[in-house]
Amino acid sequence: MKNSHEYLRFYIFLVLFGCLNLKAHIGNSPNAILHFNLHKHANMQLNWDSEIAAIRQLRVSQAYGDPLYTKFAPSSLIRFYGFTGFAMGTVTRQVVEAFNIASYLFPAPYLPDVIDRDINAHALTFLEANGARLGIFLNPIAQNTQANIYGLLEMDFSGIEPETAYIAKIRHAFGEIIWHNGAFLFGQYYHPLFLRNCFPRTVNYNMGAPYEPQALVPQVRVSQRFSMIELTLTAAGEAYIKSWGPFLTQTVGQVQSLVFIQNAIVPNWNLEFKWLFENTGFVGWSFDYKRLVPRLVSFNNFKVSEHIDSVIAEVFSHNVFYWGQLNCKVVYSQNGSDQLLISGFAVDTVDPITDYRTYSNTAAFSGWLDIYTVFFYDLMTAGLFVGGTVNLGASHALYTDPTSNQPIVYALDGLAQLLAHSVRVSPRFSYGRNAFRFGIELTWDLAAFGTLDDHARVIDAIPVNAFSYLVSIDYVF
Repeated sequence: MKNSHEYLRFYIFLVLFGCLNLKAHIGNSPNAILHFNLHKHANMQLNWDSEIAAIRQLRVSQAYGDPLYTKFAPSSLIRFYGFTGFAMGTVTRQVVEAFNIASYLFPAPYLPDVIDRDINAHALTFLEANGARLGIFLNPIAQNTQANIYGLLEMDFSGIEPETAYIAKIRHAFGEIIWHNGAFLFGQYYHPLFLRNCFPRTVNYNMGAPYEPQALVPQVRVSQRFSMIELTLTAAGEAYIKSWGPFLTQTVGQVQSLVFIQNAIVPNWNLEFKWLFENTGFVGWSFDYKRLVPRLVSFNNFKVSEHIDSVIAEVFSHNVFYWGQLNCKVVYSQNGSDQLLISGFAVDTVDPITDYRTYSNTAAFSGWLDIYTVFFYDLMTAGLFVGGTVNLGASHALYTDPTSNQPIVYALDGLAQLLAHSVRVSPRFSYGRNAFRFGIELTWDLAAFGTLDDHARVIDAIPVNAFSYLVSIDYVF
């Protein structure tokens, strides 16, 4: 590090993170990650942390706003951008995957056959090219000033389920009005719990799921900066990643649906606070509130008025050094299935006559640290992601289903309620030169699954391990 202040800030960050303790492909390209170098350029008026600055990440939404990306001038009226590519990987175990955004989540649980052999202990290899993206950036004012309005429409070709793989779907579709120290965004973009500069730069599409909150959602958000403080208020819905809840026509099982949040009437609200460091990052927190209505009619055909209120809170730190970046986040979540988090909600009480039900949240803690360095003339990066999550269950005893003798819990993939904890370690390397991008990532995953006690806490958990590699090659245009 160049001076004692760099050393001091680096070690303070490590101490703070310790006290907290607890498929984005090559988003760590030199074009996308050198925030330090970005400050060497004159045309930085739009880059204080508006969405224009945010979209610098190559695999988040192409690097059109990065002055190091020489194929695009920020003053262009219209810009087509995207990439085509190829990815190949092998995992030593069957996996649980959120296919709607092509995200590998964790290894599949132990599944015995009739003689107690693990059915899921079988490797899989995938070769795919449907992560390709195509976007259009529109900037009618076309001036490099602090007042601007622009629009963006971006799609990929991964579909939202196995039957629609290789079918185009909208990723980002929004407009933004920018003024001197603020911005107003409207349309579909990342949920505000996903920070555009502070996220895991993994080669894998999962970007740290299920430890990092992430979803593409329709929203309106307003951001305003006051000196070194930035506040953002967002009202959002749900889109491809939906909340999990009960089947409306049968008593057993669970399903993803937009109905749960639509019937809640109120949108998902988020408030975000950042303390900005001059040219070197930020720290802050985000608080998220959501209401769901699981049912309008009971299984006994009585009209019911049910709801569940949930919160998610996170603390984050984004640190830029001359050698690279260090980012981290700690998340407490209730009912986070719409963010690819393992928390959910459970049946609390059941009226024996009407089948009217009350609900309680199950909670989880997650955290991650992502660090990388840039070297060899800014063409190569080496990084490491470490993440983990633990299932906290509910705060009190829940209703127990008499047929299964377990609580009824609705959670991610209908399975995450049985996950006691999960850990991931992923080293990576990437190389980028001009339009060529190459990345390789090695991953070790541990996940422990069990059964539930009356507090929806996981007991008798059986750990499983998975090792994987992922290679990605892309052409950027």
